[in-house]
Amino acid sequence: MVCSQTGQRLCVNDFFGGLPADQEKDCHELVDIFETITGYEPVMWGPSVIGFGQTGKPTNPECACDGLEIGFAPRDGRIFLYLRRFADHYAEYIDELGDVQIGKASISFPSLDVVDRENLMKLLTYAWEDRSRAR
Repeated sequence: MVCSQTGQRLCVNDFFGGLPADQEKDCHELVDIFETITGYEPVMWGPSVIGFGQTGKPTNPECACDGLEIGFAPRDGRIFLYLRRFADHYAEYIDELGDVQIGKASISFPSLDVVDRENLMKLLTYAWEDRSRAR
């Protein structure tokens, strides 16, 4: 696979192989979930963001996830979800997810074990189908 921002060859599975075993397992499960919802294969966006779909040419070189539709990144023992809008737009779904933290542009959790999978699927489906993405 090719990094959308740098053009370098990156492989999602190689990247996952460098993660702790429990986080690697969660990331493979998330790829399956994202592929099911989006119909896209994962693409590395920068060194650690796994994205699905593309809105167009990235405009902010400082942001590894600029230009992707939706995605996630394992970082610092947590998994961060990057969706189409700021996190507060998804408040009704986030309330039902479980033990998650909300940033301005991300939703994070330590493991899929603390997340309600059914509500995660609803959140990701809503984020993917919401084509009125705030810009």
